[in-house]
Amino acid sequence: MKKIAIFTMDVEDFGDTFCLQGKSEGLPSAEDGAYFFLEECEAHGAKATLFAVMEHYERDKALLQYAKMHGHHIGVHGYRHARPSEMGREAFGKELSKAKEVYREAFLEDPKFFRAPGWAIDDECLEELKEQGFLLDNSRVPHSGKYPMYVKAAPLEGYKEVSPNLHEKDGFFTLDMPSGRLLWYQQAPLGGGVLIRFASWLSVRQNLKAYLKTGKPFVFAAHPLEFSLAKLPDLRKRLNFHERYYVAARHKGYRRRLRKIFRLLKKMGYALGMYEDLLKE
Repeated sequence: MKKIAIFTMDVEDFGDTFCLQGKSEGLPSAEDGAYFFLEECEAHGAKATLFAVMEHYERDKALLQYAKMHGHHIGVHGYRHARPSEMGREAFGKELSKAKEVYREAFLEDPKFFRAPGWAIDDECLEELKEQGFLLDNSRVPHSGKYPMYVKAAPLEGYKEVSPNLHEKDGFFTLDMPSGRLLWYQQAPLGGGVLIRFASWLSVRQNLKAYLKTGKPFVFAAHPLEFSLAKLPDLRKRLNFHERYYVAARHKGYRRRLRKIFRLLKKMGYALGMYEDLLKE
């Protein structure tokens, strides 16, 4: 089995972050973080998939068209940055149709790939994605149930595992994010996010190596704000301490960490690919 690593980004600005929704007045753009990510992918020979919030297509148009021109792929991150599993299937279906309409007008093709805001997907939403012609969802995060940033992983009723972390039903696929031990969690997300950003590199490297030794697909999920060096205003009146730390801390260090992850993947024999490469295996 070929060992494949896939690099992705959810294209969100500071104001799309759940803790800052409705509190974004005066915030800068995090777009520099997205361009940094693409530059690092290109420097290491990786083609990324960017998941776009389609109601913000005009805001993100230059970035998304730049990515498309340079061989990266574009997926859908919802019409709004809202959790699908909290909408119900009917409302989610309507939003998904609106997102597809914007996508088609922008890129002259149908979208294939989806990732849910907040990783909040359930079996009903997966069924809607399948019925609306999507090929693959990459929202499911298996974890111990004690990690507050993620909902409980969808049970995948009626799906079969066709390869490690990849499940299929009637030609539609769902790919699990990588997970394993990290810090005090028995099963935590290892493909990016707050723990990968804030835990010590020694701990991250040790647990990533343990996962990569299995040869399972590795998906790295990034957000522009994690790499952005934009100067933020005082957020003490808008956010609590933990929210401020999540939004504002460790961006320079995370830029260096991304490069270390690329080097580790190469050392562990992983090829840099895209979702299609995984489906061919």
